[in-house]
Amino acid sequence: AGFNYCEPPATRLGLECPEGEWPAALAEGNLDLPLDSWVIFVDDDSNTTASNPNLGMYIETAVPTLEAAMEFAHFNIDNGVNVSALIVAKGNYAPVVNTAGIRIIGTCAEETKIIAAPNHERALVFAGPGGGSLEHFSVVGATKGVLIQDTQATLRDVVLTQQFVETQALDDTDTSITIEDSMIENLT
Repeated sequence: AGFNYCEPPATRLGLECPEGEWPAALAEGNLDLPLDSWVIFVDDDSNTTASNPNLGMYIETAVPTLEAAMEFAHFNIDNGVNVSALIVAKGNYAPVVNTAGIRIIGTCAEETKIIAAPNHERALVFAGPGGGSLEHFSVVGATKGVLIQDTQATLRDVVLTQQFVETQALDDTDTSITIEDSMIENLT
């Protein structure tokens, strides 16, 4: 008798997409975020500029890239605002480095993707205190995939296509990754 715990599920994980552009849990109020925290909305179709005083605070004023949203999260955190997550609409996004230790919550893995161009070494990096998470995304395109460096991070409901996951401890920091309800496919 063989083991069956490594067999892929009958259906691909994370591919049940809600109607509309945003996570169903947002409308249902089920994001499980701290009550005293803020979120930043991200939508690759947004044309909101940095001069908008409500940048990222509402769906209508979403930040257009993950990189800009992470910079905005750092700005707010550095100024005493408790930012707990980026809420991301369906779309295609460039790689991001999460040094803010926050959650990056996509809509669904089938239609919310981080796509790394050949010149990107990593599709996703977690570094710094707090780790953070990536949830409800697909990650494709980079040759070295996901790096967790000197922190703890979580991948939840993520589909990694031709991606490796690497942990790297440069000091005595507890460095680990938790992978929940996710799939790594097409490794060569």
